[in-house]
Amino acid sequence: MLDLFSAELLTVTLLSRSAIDPSMVSVACDLCYLPLLITNREDVIAGLGWQLTSRGDALDACPPCQELRSHLPRRAQCDDPLPADGGRLPDLCVIGAAKSGTTSLHTYLNQHPEIGMAPLKELRFFADPDHAGWENRYRGLFPSGKRLVGESSTMYTRAPALPGVAARMRAMVPDVRLIYLVRDPAERALASYVEERYHGLEPRTAQEAFADLEDPYNPYVSASRYAEQLADFLDHFPAEQILVLPLEDLDHHPEQTMRRVFTFLGVDPAAPVDVSERFNARAEKRELVGAADSMRRSLLGRVYRRIPYERRRRFSAAVRRVITRRIEQPELTEAQMERLRDVLAPDARRFQQMTGLTPEWMERYAAALR
Repeated sequence: MLDLFSAELLTVTLLSRSAIDPSMVSVACDLCYLPLLITNREDVIAGLGWQLTSRGDALDACPPCQELRSHLPRRAQCDDPLPADGGRLPDLCVIGAAKSGTTSLHTYLNQHPEIGMAPLKELRFFADPDHAGWENRYRGLFPSGKRLVGESSTMYTRAPALPGVAARMRAMVPDVRLIYLVRDPAERALASYVEERYHGLEPRTAQEAFADLEDPYNPYVSASRYAEQLADFLDHFPAEQILVLPLEDLDHHPEQTMRRVFTFLGVDPAAPVDVSERFNARAEKRELVGAADSMRRSLLGRVYRRIPYERRRRFSAAVRRVITRRIEQPELTEAQMERLRDVLAPDARRFQQMTGLTPEWMERYAAALR
């Protein structure tokens, strides 16, 4: 039996620590496949039931993985042989931003006859410093028989909390085409907070979660600094390999936008796709209550989250309203919202200069941008 705590099988998974607030850290579970990543204060993460090496535990482990007493570290459990055909690496990748229409885009891309998207969204492969340890399994996740294959992981644009993503991608898939969706940065940050509540990864109130706006490690604010995220990828990839899209384009002109996306990818732009439905919208977000919340944190909950999103959504629709409550839109005061936009305004100015884009939401930052 392989020792669960064998030192040579574990890697340093404290991904980063904030210089402003040293208690704010990013951690990867040593056991997860696909690796669960979390950015928050150490006391909050520990309060969610994580084991943390920074607090004297033998490894970093999320609550569901702790249920598997014989579970092996990720590198050991994923040491698969290459698929018979050698497997694939992605030709395209949707890199974010979270809560900006990425699930819908992933679904639309998968409808194109020349494109095969990974059946699971959020593979998080390049966000894992130990990604080479499960490359064979990653290669086996992509469908065969397609001209292009791709994946979508919004964790790829969460620097500096999750560093090194662009460099890892450049080293392994230098010709990959990257798609970056964006929306109003402040609204995106609030929607991301709701998403973390939905996944049981954020117990704090919105006021607590948005108290440290200046800290670049704040997971909600940092992912809304689009210029900072884009600059990191432009340091490693030529601009012609990156397509930046405002969510408004996908919402208001979906057919035209998808033709633009397909042209960027070099596939038939006239291929028909059904863009009538939006996926993973905030209106769907509900949090579990009572015993159901405990189940989410169990092994059963982790297995459930491995089911592809669309199947999971249909399966759970009949029962989720019985065991859940709707996550209300977080309420920040008008002064707090103004401060949030003021904090994000300098990056918004830089983003506009970098891309030349003038989405509708940019008007809300107009005063600060002058």
